[in-house]
Amino acid sequence: MLLQSHMYRKRRTYTVLFVSHVQLAEVKGGGGRGEPASYTLPAMVGKVNGAEAITIDFSPKGGPRDFTGVFEVKEDGTKGIRFLRDKNFWPMQ
Repeated sequence: MLLQSHMYRKRRTYTVLFVSHVQLAEVKGGGGRGEPASYTLPAMVGKVNGAEAITIDFSPKGGPRDFTGVFEVKEDGTKGIRFLRDKNFWPMQ
C-alpha cells in the first residue's frame, strides 16, 4: 500500500507481518524536506476503539515513539490515515 503524506514528504510504504493479534509493519519513506534520502520506521497495525489503526515509531527520526493514526475514508472517498494527535492525514495513492 502506498501512502502520501502532507506536501513536504515523499512516498511511504509499509510491510505488514502478522504476529498474534497485532500486525508488525514497516513504514518506508524519505526524500522530503529535512529528511534523509530513505528511512524505515517500525510500526504496529491493530484496532483502536474498534477502528483499524497504525502506530508508528518516529523516534529514529527524532519524533515520538508511539504516534497513532486510524484508517479513514473521507467524504470525497479519499482513503488514508488520520493521525490522532495532530489530525494530519496521509492519503493513499
